[in-house]
Amino acid sequence: AIVEILNKMGCRAERRGGEIWIYPSKPRGGAELWCFGDHRIVMMAAMLACGADRPTVIKDPQAVDKSYPGFWRDLASLGVKVEIYEQE
Repeated sequence: AIVEILNKMGCRAERRGGEIWIYPSKPRGGAELWCFGDHRIVMMAAMLACGADRPTVIKDPQAVDKSYPGFWRDLASLGVKVEIYEQE
């Protein structure tokens, strides 16, 4: 999941056996991401999006409620533009 999200965000990462290799890069964003319903992956994707050049859509943002229900509110309080849309 980590490698997939990094690559979708325009970074370069690969699995080598039991290791993840992440190469220096700047996230581009502009991606729509499904984070496997995993709160940790959603928060990682949000941090990548903070440094991206283009907006990023996280399709399962509610996953953060498992460990950090106030995550989106706190991120917005830091000046990050956060928009939550109800799923249809």
